[in-house]
Amino acid sequence: MIYSLAVSVILMATGLVLFFLALRYRTPECPPLFSFRLKNLKPIWKQKEWFTPKGYRLTVWSSVTAGTGALLGVIYWFNMWIGG
Repeated sequence: MIYSLAVSVILMATGLVLFFLALRYRTPECPPLFSFRLKNLKPIWKQKEWFTPKGYRLTVWSSVTAGTGALLGVIYWFNMWIGG
């Protein structure tokens, strides 16, 4: 059970590192990093023009690894709550 928590933390950290690596490959169309405007919120598949091809691949892999890590973390805490 603790393995899922460890894998969850590793995946989320990997996703965060990949996201920061992808920021190097931004194009001028990309909004500023800490711009919390609702018009800038787009799904990952509509952010292709914000990055070069390599940056877009890094962004997709970042989302996949961080999302998988978050899902494993939720499963771990749910099992701890139910299983006691």
